Amino acid sequence: MWPVYVYVIARPYSGGITATQFSAPLPPCAVGATWLCDIAVFPVTLGNSQHGVSIGFGSCKTSSDFPVLTIMYFMQGLTEGCCPYPILPDPYAETGQIQFVDCDFNLVTGHGYSSYVSKTALLPPLVGEPIPNDGATERPLDTKLSWSVHRCDCLMCGHFNQVFFGRTPEPPSVANGVEENTYDPGPLQPSTTYYWKIKTYVGGSLSTTTPVWSFSTVTGVPAQYTTWGKVKSLYRE
Repeated sequence: MWPVYVYVIARPYSGGITATQFSAPLPPCAVGATWLCDIAVFPVTLGNSQHGVSIGFGSCKTSSDFPVLTIMYFMQGLTEGCCPYPILPDPYAETGQIQFVDCDFNLVTGHGYSSYVSKTALLPPLVGEPIPNDGATERPLDTKLSWSVHRCDCLMCGHFNQVFFGRTPEPPSVANGVEENTYDPGPLQPSTTYYWKIKTYVGGSLSTTTPVWSFSTVTGVPAQYTTWGKVKSLYRE
């Protein structure tokens, strides 16, 4: 479980703004998330972001975008892909729209002047779907490893992987900076259990380390891996 911060920014228009009213409930895509608190830059005069919040700025704001509220929640588990955190109308607002009060104390509505989330919830990448499957048996001696990485491409740069592989339950690191989601460990030994895991980095600061997976190879040496087997294959016997 880790904290996620969503930064809500007010976007003034030409007339300036002195207050805003909106809601920012947890989005459906944030599966397993638990809202914790709002951290307000300005005094919150009513409610919280989950049910509708009213914020007064104390003065007329005519400058460029500025932070209004930080929403903190805990994420347990991973969210696939992008998970935008939308700013919505306060359900208790009579207009049914996101509301601002301009510097002449007029009510201004509409999404054209709405707050927005400066960034989606930046979550570690979702890494899984190992091949071979965890616990697989009778795998060939030329088995290659592969896995999937799901990340928020709209925000993050490319990813790279660190591969841990060996014959002990805590496998050593054997490769780093691997850009593809595959790795060839080379010829394997028969009747052997191998352990492996992946650590994936994205955006230079976020990472996910998978559980340790394992698989075992075939019992004995298949004919195609013996000299006689190779000779026979030449003559198609």
